[in-house]
Amino acid sequence: MNSKWARRLLLISLSIFLFWIIFGTVGTFLSNQFKAILELVLPAQIEPTSFLTFVLSIFTNGIIPVIIILLGFLPQIFLIFLSLELIKTSHLFLAFGCTTMAIGAGDNQNGRDIILMSFIPCGAKLPIILTFTAMLNLHFLIIFFIYAYCIGLGHAFRGKAPKKNCDSCNACKDNAFTNTLQFLKRITGPILIFAPILYILNQLGVLYHITNVISPLFAPIGLGHPYLIIAILFGFLGKELTLATLVTLTLPPLSTATQVSLLLFIILSPPCINALFAIKDRSLRGKIFFLTFIAAYITSFVIYWLFVLL
Repeated sequence: MNSKWARRLLLISLSIFLFWIIFGTVGTFLSNQFKAILELVLPAQIEPTSFLTFVLSIFTNGIIPVIIILLGFLPQIFLIFLSLELIKTSHLFLAFGCTTMAIGAGDNQNGRDIILMSFIPCGAKLPIILTFTAMLNLHFLIIFFIYAYCIGLGHAFRGKAPKKNCDSCNACKDNAFTNTLQFLKRITGPILIFAPILYILNQLGVLYHITNVISPLFAPIGLGHPYLIIAILFGFLGKELTLATLVTLTLPPLSTATQVSLLLFIILSPPCINALFAIKDRSLRGKIFFLTFIAAYITSFVIYWLFVLL
C-alpha cells in the first residue's frame, strides 16, 4: 500500500478510536461524575419572591446552571485536546481548539488554509455538541461523520490555491492542559457578563420582541423559536454563549428534528466575530461568513425536513 494512503488510514483509524473514548462510555462517565460533583458543591436554584431573592436568583438561576453545564464537560474537552496532541501534524489541527488562535498562529497562511480552518468545529462548539450528543443519544460514529462532513466541506470550498506549511506556528507548542485552561479563560467572561443579562431580559419578558424581525429566516429550518434565535445570535459573539443562552433561558421541549437541526447549524455556523476579525483579507472574511452560513442553513434545512417527513 502507498505510504501516503497508509498514513491516512492510520489517522482515520486513530481518530475513530479517539472519538469512541471521548464521546463514548469513558468520556460520558467522567463528565457525568464531574457534573454531579459540581451540583453538590454549588448553590441550588431559588424562587425569586422578593427583590433580594431576585438579585440572588441572578446568580443561582442565571449563572450556576451555565457553570454546571459548561464546566461539566471539562473531562471530555481535556480528552479532546489530549487526543489532538497525538494526531497533531500541522497548524490546521489548532482550529479544533480555537479558530481565532489557529488563524493567528502563523503569518504565511493562505486563503485555502483559512477557509478549511473556518469549517472545522472549534473547541467552543464542543459543549453544544456534547449536550446534544447526550440528549439525542447519538453514537460516537455519528459525531465522527459530522466532523468528517465539516472537514469535507472545508476541502470542497477552499479552492485550488497552493498549500503552505506553518513555519511560525508558536501556538503548536500548547498542550492539552494549557488548551483546557484557555477554554476556561474564554468562557469565564461571557458567563459572568451575558448570562445575568439574558436572565434579567427573560424575566422581564422582552426577548420575544427582539427576534420577531428575523424569525421567518430561521423558521424553515425549525429554529424559529425566539430563544433559539437569541442563542444563535449570541453565538456569533462567542460560540460559548450558544449553550449558555439555551441553559439560561430554559427552553421548552424541542422535537428531535429541531434538536438535530440546531446541532448541525451550530456546528457549521460562521466562526465567531473574533475569528473573522483575525482574517486580514476583508473580502475573504465576507466569503467565509457567507460560505459557512449557507452550508449550515442548507444542511439544517435538508436534515430537518427529512426528520419531519420521515
